[in-house]
Amino acid sequence: MTPFPLGRILGEALGRFVRSVHEEHGVRFHLSTSPRAIGPGQVELESGRVIEADLVVMGVGVRPRTALAEAAGLRVQDGVVVDP
Repeated sequence: MTPFPLGRILGEALGRFVRSVHEEHGVRFHLSTSPRAIGPGQVELESGRVIEADLVVMGVGVRPRTALAEAAGLRVQDGVVVDP
């Protein structure tokens, strides 16, 4: 959960750029929070705030678990490093 989209992948500057481009087209972000419930025409956030929504896009990332690969002597960097 980051204050800007794609921050872990693109970094802060590009993440802020992606956010601004979408906001220019009417997209509203609710970052650093999670939905408690999604129902017809609305979303309830963890805070209890309810927002109206015609469409919800939820970005969910993953964090690789590399301990086993590291223990096996594989090279890791945000995941197992592979060749082309």
